[in-house]
Amino acid sequence: MIIIDALDECDQEKDIRIILQLLFRLQEVKSSNNHQDLALHELPKPVIERDIRLYLEDKLSSIREERSFAANWPGDEAVNELVRMSSPLFIFAATAYRFINRGRHPKKQLQKFLASQEATSASQMDKIYLLVLNQTIQNDEDDPAEVLKEFQDIIGTIILLATPLSIISLARLLHLQADDIIELLDPLHSVLNIPKNLGAPIRILHLSFRDFLINTTSTFHVDEKETHEKIVLHCLRIMNTDLKQNICGLSSYGTPRTNIDNQAINKHLSADLQYSCRYITSSMAFDFMKQHLLHWLEALSLIGVISEAVAMMDMLQSGAGEDMDAEFSNFLYDAKRFILKNAYMASLAPLQLYCSGVVFLPMRSIIRKMFLNCRPKQIHMLPQVKDDWSPGLQTLEGHSDWVCSVAFSPDGQTVVSGSYDNTIKLWDAKTGSEPQTLRDHLDSGHSEWVQSVAFSPDGQTVVSGSYDRTIKLWDAKTGSELQTLRGHSDWVQPVAFSPDGQTVVSGSYDNTIKLWDAKTSSELQNLRGHSGPVHSVAFSPDGQTVVSGSNDKTIKLWDAKTSSELQTLRGHSNLIHSVAFSPDSQIVVSGSNDRAIKLWDAKTSSELQTLRDHLDSFNFNQESLPDNWIALAGDNILWLPMEYRQFTASATFPFELPEFSSSFCSILLWARFAVYVKQEDESFTLTDQATMEFLAGDFVKILLGCLQSRDTTVRRGLSVISQ
Repeated sequence: MIIIDALDECDQEKDIRIILQLLFRLQEVKSSNNHQDLALHELPKPVIERDIRLYLEDKLSSIREERSFAANWPGDEAVNELVRMSSPLFIFAATAYRFINRGRHPKKQLQKFLASQEATSASQMDKIYLLVLNQTIQNDEDDPAEVLKEFQDIIGTIILLATPLSIISLARLLHLQADDIIELLDPLHSVLNIPKNLGAPIRILHLSFRDFLINTTSTFHVDEKETHEKIVLHCLRIMNTDLKQNICGLSSYGTPRTNIDNQAINKHLSADLQYSCRYITSSMAFDFMKQHLLHWLEALSLIGVISEAVAMMDMLQSGAGEDMDAEFSNFLYDAKRFILKNAYMASLAPLQLYCSGVVFLPMRSIIRKMFLNCRPKQIHMLPQVKDDWSPGLQTLEGHSDWVCSVAFSPDGQTVVSGSYDNTIKLWDAKTGSEPQTLRDHLDSGHSEWVQSVAFSPDGQTVVSGSYDRTIKLWDAKTGSELQTLRGHSDWVQPVAFSPDGQTVVSGSYDNTIKLWDAKTSSELQNLRGHSGPVHSVAFSPDGQTVVSGSNDKTIKLWDAKTSSELQTLRGHSNLIHSVAFSPDSQIVVSGSNDRAIKLWDAKTSSELQTLRDHLDSFNFNQESLPDNWIALAGDNILWLPMEYRQFTASATFPFELPEFSSSFCSILLWARFAVYVKQEDESFTLTDQATMEFLAGDFVKILLGCLQSRDTTVRRGLSVISQ
């Protein structure tokens, strides 16, 4: 039997999610209750006191048997008093038991405990914590002031560490002798879990102890800010001393991470060094970074947390605030670009940071100038590189086949992707951290290609459409499957949510569009009228109308409530890839394989404008971002800068160029504007300018957003607004 308690005390929600996903693999799972939180204070007082009494009687009887005390010890009066003091806090009863059982004289400990709990203004837990802590001074022959300082240094560090450390690691971190720490901790077994194994981590038994020390006005108060600053200085000291290039002494700079034994890593990177590398977020780290940035990233790669480096760069920047000098700010920007570009490579082969990582940096890169000499001596000839960073921020690797569809969550923090490898993955849009793969309770998911994905307007749900003829709804936080919608008789191509998130629309190769209830999975409407597969569907922003584009070269408008066909828009000479509404629901935009983008009046079905270029077909989709922006993409992608959006004639615009992933199984995060041309031989040619006939009105703007090109490599604009 496996019992899991206190899921609510997980530091991060993703930890709960991982545990829940693992539970699905068990044959039988039982839950004590189906409530999100169990409110103990709402239970009847007699019920609470009964359970506490049972606990105390059991624990005290075990002490009586172990110590061969009289059969009537400790007596009903003492038990009743302990129950009264403990109610309604089980943690109080548990701490009381550990205090009484600690040491050679449980009887004296019990009397001391009962005597200390006289009426005062202190809370129940404050009283018991003060009793425990006072023993550290009373039992010590040293100067109480010295003991208090040592207490605040050691215990303050223990309660504020992001992850617990062992006595050995704590001694190294604080530059103390392990025996001194052991001596101080000895009276604290009732509030701390102190293993006999000096290499095992010390843990707080309950978070209320941490809160007490931070908030108490007693002499045991721990200054949180001051202690954190001391921890940072200790971390910097350890990293400055221990970090170095090729810290594990690998024979080759191409050694894969999977070939490096974890024992070897732990031997060369002690627990305190690993901790220091993971939690250095102070502006005091600038001097350290200028010398050890690559060493630090190598260490993070070796311990498998290189993706955390991006978040740490952001915290360093936000921690410095407005007082950050320009030199540090520029360094952090360049370092972040370096990490985003090389994190995946470093996770596979950490020492490549010193090889391909630095030699392919732009000429003006600060990191290049600082660390180019760290490259292996065998690298004599350096490649030609650009002067500045390209627009490509990061490539997200993880799919094993073509990426067909991507979407951003409404808050822009998460990317969802669907692939021909039959999987859906969630990615952190800022860090590109390891994706979560959405699977059902059978650990499978879709059985065929995932053709389309989308977030609900509130970001809580993901919808996916697949060639297995199903639509699935997923919980975006837990990754669990919520619903499977069945009804199409052929491949499902596009899917989308209604603006209120209550309805899902899907299009299929069976030539139909279906509307579904997102909560019950029931089919609401079946829209028939197309004579070919439906490639694109979308709701109008007011939720009243559905637009669809098909292989039959037409766009159709439908009443979302009655399923009646409202309009048929004709004018394209090839299949329709994409359709979308303007934010005011008055205009429909369509993209086709005839290399044209058309704008239509949604009420009259009249064609308003045609946008053409000299290249190939277009795909586009529209995101719920401020302003009336439209995203255009296809086998060719064109970003139109703001200053050119009002042009009404042909024009040639210069662009900064990205680098392109050669893999169709990746997602590339963009920083700026870009153009590329797909040649007849399927190769890509990057051009430094593009010509496009752009017939525009105020309602047409180019969106920084989520694009899908037919080559299935997905690209995304991130930081354009600030440039």
